[in-house]
Amino acid sequence: MSVIRRLKKYGLYKVLVSPLEGVKDKDKDKDKDKDKDKSKVKKKVSYSEPVERIWKHTPQKGKERSSKKDLQASWDSISPKPDIEKVIQGLESFSKSHDWIKNNGEFVPGIHRWIKSKKWEVKITTNKPRIIVEDMKYD
Repeated sequence: MSVIRRLKKYGLYKVLVSPLEGVKDKDKDKDKDKDKDKSKVKKKVSYSEPVERIWKHTPQKGKERSSKKDLQASWDSISPKPDIEKVIQGLESFSKSHDWIKNNGEFVPGIHRWIKSKKWEVKITTNKPRIIVEDMKYD
């Protein structure tokens, strides 16, 4: 026979065990409250100055497809660090290019991928795309 059954049989269960059950539940509730408080507190993440500047000059579509955290990781992986002015100039020239403008920015990559690929080193042409117009015949 188990200990709990014996205590119940002799009427000691309510006296010895029942009061302790409430204490255990209260302790569990306190632990749950502590966990809730921990999840509410968010650490403020700080990013490097070049990352903040790049993020500021990034088109909206590039921001939607990336995050500052990813951008910081990509920036940290580059060695040696490039001149930030060249990066921003490259970003501005790409943001004016036809591929980044057409279809409301359909082909704008996430900025972290752009940085990781070192796209500011790529020379782009800002020529407008050729439009082929067939000779129109009028009746």
